[in-house]
Order: sequence, then C-alpha cells, then structure tokens
Amino acid sequence: MTNIDEIDDLEKLRKQISEITTQLISLVGERMSVSRKIATVKNERHLEVEDSEVEALLRRAVLKRCSETGVADAFGLRILNLLMAESIRLQRDEKPSNAPQQGVVLEHVESHMKLFAMAKQMEENGERVIHLEVGEPDFPPPRPVVAGISKALEAQHTHYTGSRGVLKLREALANKFNQKSIKPISELNVIATPGGRFALYLAMHATISQGGEVIIPEPAWPAFKQAAEEVGGRPVIVKTRIEDGWKLSPDAVEEKITDTTEMIVLNSPSNPTGKVLELEATKAILKLAADNDITVLSDGVYADYAYVPFKGVEEIVDSGYIAIQSFSKSYGMTGFRVGYAVADETVIAKMAKFQSLALTSIPEFIQYAAIDALNCHEDVARNVEQVKQRIDTSCAALENLPLTFSKPEGGMYVFPRIDLKNVDSGEFAKRLLAQKKVAIAPGHGFGDYPDYLRICLCQSEDTLLEAIGKIGELLR
Repeated sequence: MTNIDEIDDLEKLRKQISEITTQLISLVGERMSVSRKIATVKNERHLEVEDSEVEALLRRAVLKRCSETGVADAFGLRILNLLMAESIRLQRDEKPSNAPQQGVVLEHVESHMKLFAMAKQMEENGERVIHLEVGEPDFPPPRPVVAGISKALEAQHTHYTGSRGVLKLREALANKFNQKSIKPISELNVIATPGGRFALYLAMHATISQGGEVIIPEPAWPAFKQAAEEVGGRPVIVKTRIEDGWKLSPDAVEEKITDTTEMIVLNSPSNPTGKVLELEATKAILKLAADNDITVLSDGVYADYAYVPFKGVEEIVDSGYIAIQSFSKSYGMTGFRVGYAVADETVIAKMAKFQSLALTSIPEFIQYAAIDALNCHEDVARNVEQVKQRIDTSCAALENLPLTFSKPEGGMYVFPRIDLKNVDSGEFAKRLLAQKKVAIAPGHGFGDYPDYLRICLCQSEDTLLEAIGKIGELLR
C-alpha cells in the first residue's frame, strides 16, 4: 500500500469517527428531550426526581450492552453516570416553582448560608439576631494563638510557603495524628489547607474522575455532595433514618457499590445529626472499601466532640483513607481558615499540586499560630465540656416542643423533626428569622429531610433557651 493509500484510509477513518461522534451528540440531545418529558410526567404525579430502581435497571442494560460490544464496564458506567447526572439536573430545572412538595426532593432556596446572609443583613440594620444556623462556636481562640499571631508577625513570617504548609506545622500535625494512628505517618502525609472545606474539595479533586461515584450517607453536610459534583463526580446517597437512631448500615452501603464507585464518605460525629458511627459498622465499611479499592474520605472535624466511645479510621486501618480535620471547631478558630488532610503521599502530592495552582498557601503567620493551638489541650477540653452541657440543656427544652429527635452523641448540633402536618422547614426557618429573629438551618440542605431543622448549639445556655422558646412560639 502506498503512502497516498494509507493517508486516504486514515482520512476515511477520521471521517467515520467524526460521524459517529456527532451521532452520539444527536442521541444525547434526544435523550435530554425525553428527560424533559419525564420531568413533566413526574411533576404531574408528584414523583421524586431520582428513582433508584429505574437507575438499577438502566445500569444492568448498559452492562449487558457493554458485554455485547466489548466496551469496558467501568467506562460504560462512567458515561451512564454523566448522562444520569444531566437528566437529574434537567428534571430539577423543569420542576415548576409551585410544584407540590410532598415526595419531591427540593433544591430549596432557603439554605442555611442564605439565611445566614439574611441574618447578617438584619444585624447591619441594627436588629438583634440569635445565630443557630452556622457551626461557629462563640468561644474565642486560645490566648496562645492570639499571642502567636503577633509573635509570628514580629518575626516577619509574612511570606509565601510551600503549598503543603510550613514544615514545623506539618510535623506537629503528624505528631498529633500519630498519637492514635496505627501506622506512623510523616510530614509527607500531611497538607495544611485553608479550612476543612478546602481539604474536602482537594481530596475529591485528587481522587474522583469524571462520572466517578461518591457514596454519601445522609443527612450530610451539603459540601460533600457539592464538592463531588463540582469535580465531575456523581453523588450516590445512602439515606439513614431517625427511627433507626441515624445508624449507617454497612449492607446499605454495599448495595450502592458499583464498578465506578471511587469514594465513600464517613462523617463521625455527624453534621447534622451528631451520630457517632459504631466501631463494628466502621470496620465493616472500611473492609468493603478495601475489598473494592475504594478511597474512604473521613471527616473528623468534630472528633474532639465525641461524647461516646469513638475511633477514627486511622485507628483501624493503615491506608486507603483521606482524613480531614480543622482548627475551626475545637479551637474556636473559624475565621483563621486552617484545616488539614492526612493521606498516602501520592494523594497528598496531588492535593498539593492543585492547592499550589489555586492559592499558593495559607498565610505563613497563621500557620505558626496553628502550631501554638496544638498545645492548648485545656482550652479544647473546656470547649468540649461546654458544648456537651449545652446539648443536655437544649435537648431537655426541646422535649417540650412538637419535635422528634435523637440526642446527639457528638458534635454541636441537634437535628429534630417537626411533628406537625404541612410544615416545610425552609419556610419555617424563613418565618422564624423574620418574626422571631432566630436563624436556624432547614433540613433541605442536608438531604431529603424537608421537615427537619438543624439547630447549632454554639451560644450560651441562656441564649439557647431563649431561642428554643421562640421556636416553640412559632410551632404552637
């Protein structure tokens, strides 16, 4: 065959590829059109956007076709995940604003961050607002931290640092982690980040591929789902119930595992429920992850606030996890924006590469102040005891209201269900802020929990009792 013939053959193949690709796009367009029609039918019948049984049938059909055509299962499922994610987005966009709420998962406008912004605006206008919507402790940072800031500035620690953080901080964090970790870690396993939230985003960015699935137990901190979607992943929800004490079943997790599952999220103690994951359940889920080569993202931001026996993943396994921590809650350093992650060196290297691209590093002087915080054990113990007392006091008061809740085993929140008919938590939260000047978080933001409220217990006991009284006034 001459070179000219070879060039002609190559051009024919390229033309064929182009035609097939454009046909695929046309088929995707047809699929989107059908998705919009499905949205109309679901709205008329008051059905949920997502249907796990239908998705399972579709998954089996795709796997069958993959087998028939020689397409790798994981690749076929990844394409399916992207298509399903787009269908879900379209169907939610097609839902009319006045659609009935029963049985429908809402992307509710009254998120806790929107309510926080509304509350701040009211304060700027001179009104007094009780903040129970965001997890921000009212206690100040330890005195050594404040002094450490001044000392670091005087020492001219005001420069760029490596994207992983200064060596002294990473060594100090490794030493702290090694007090419980069954496998010794070094500073190479640690990255300091601007808050736990960015550590979460970096972890998913370093681990999740396009269409990769992330198993998230709900109720859950909204950032888990948001970060997974932002990096192109597909959240897969395992719903827990208050009737079961918010227990997470390993069997329920196993049912959600597929060839494209890349991460399982564990948050213990939980935001928003305060549930501490039982040891046996943790071990079982970690084994599932190891057997299926799945990374476990362990959010231990509230680990110090565990009021029942608790073990972090680092105390159970020696690899396969990314552990996230923060200085915000235990040390009262929310505005400092210091968090960190511990993982295998290869994962930390990927996270550091993206952090370098996004923001270079945390301010140097704040990193030195964080080192001082690690020695403030008495401050942490006092803060934890204070929140525990607030939980006891608040739960005793909440028992007198038409609410059902499971007393938190950890954390700094309580997540009650409103036991009244036709009460939407988003609308209730909006009225509570407008009429009683109390800001709380609607349950919508934490999953399909439209009649739940997240109440943050980060105020004095007197203030909490005042706020609960006002909540009661609106529930009567």
